[in-house]
Amino acid sequence: MSRFSIEGEGLGDAALLTEIERRAGKDLGPASPEAEAPSAPAPRDLFGELLRALADNAEASRGFPPQSHRSFGSAVVAAKRGFRLAFQPLINDALSRQTTFNNRLLDALAALHAEQQALAVRLEKLERSLGDRRVLTRPRRRGT
Repeated sequence: MSRFSIEGEGLGDAALLTEIERRAGKDLGPASPEAEAPSAPAPRDLFGELLRALADNAEASRGFPPQSHRSFGSAVVAAKRGFRLAFQPLINDALSRQTTFNNRLLDALAALHAEQQALAVRLEKLERSLGDRRVLTRPRRRGT
């Protein structure tokens, strides 16, 4: 057996989704399978949620709020704010191509997601129409 293994190997879809949400810090569902509601959970659009989260961070020139862990942190935070205020035009210029790339990549991902959803709907319709046409009798065997 390989020394490598996939975390979550052997978990069901619902348990794997719960584990992913727990690691992402969302913990939107119950933690244990026995605590789950007996009804089937509503389908979630995880890819759409991921796209929205990425879109919130697409602007590369917008930094995180300044913070400091030091005892004289308020002075450090004030210096960081002053630096950002003074050099924001240079920061915007330096990161403008990255912001453009991020936005174009988000557009491409959104287009792929929309196409995947359209194909899923089309596949579901085809499967439904095929299910209606199925004949319950066995096919004839040719010559024996």
